Amino acid sequence: MDFIKSAISSNLRLDGRRLDEQYELNIVPNISSFSHGSSQVSFGDSVVQTTILFSIASPGDSTPDEGIIELSISGTNVFENSELSQKSYELLCTILYDIQFAHSFLDLKSLCILPGQFCWNVRIHSTVVKHGGSLIDALSIGVLAAFKCSEVPSVNVMLRDDLESSLDSSNLQIKLCTEENQIFKKLVENLPIVTSVGKIGKNYIWAMTKDEESCSDGTLSVAVATTGRCLAIKSKGSCFDLNSIESIIRKSSEIALENFNIINQYIA
Repeated sequence: MDFIKSAISSNLRLDGRRLDEQYELNIVPNISSFSHGSSQVSFGDSVVQTTILFSIASPGDSTPDEGIIELSISGTNVFENSELSQKSYELLCTILYDIQFAHSFLDLKSLCILPGQFCWNVRIHSTVVKHGGSLIDALSIGVLAAFKCSEVPSVNVMLRDDLESSLDSSNLQIKLCTEENQIFKKLVENLPIVTSVGKIGKNYIWAMTKDEESCSDGTLSVAVATTGRCLAIKSKGSCFDLNSIESIIRKSSEIALENFNIINQYIA
């Protein structure tokens, strides 16, 4: 690890990349026929598979006018499914949810079909096939790619008995429409991806390898919209100089825009 730190201090990386150079990004859309949307993302040595299922559910008692988004992450390797590894995935899941689905820019109320009665329940599951570093970057791209592959119909709420005006759930039924669901189309347009940057010594490194992550003093995850605007940041560690945050965000936004372009090349 000292060798990695020494190389980084000289602006060198073991794989020959620049400190701000990204991994090669490859995306395979529609990998699962048992989900409404799916993708496989290879980001350097990291490989993740993501599936999305849409269903209609009853909203929570505390949020009767909001939809539900559930996010889960697991590994495929039996040795990675230990209690310690599961806690790591749970923490990663919390961080990803907080910055990719933050209420400040994602309106969960738009996922409500009829307050107190029906809402969309979106279940997202990502499987880490291989953990090679910069996992949160790969996961966020996988989620967006799976959403872009999804086809969700619009729905209307109908009365079962036209003579009965009650809006009780027993007198209501959901009717599927042929039109594209504009709610999810807008959600996909607003969904950011994450670009992470680590600090090793005095240097900032993007798209870190797993070994580089183990050497880093901290990580900053930046959620960036398709416009290039930074929507949220999450810091692990307190090593980041406040005077450098603006330039870090600017560079992370440039990288995210490049990744958005690659995603759009794979999924029109």
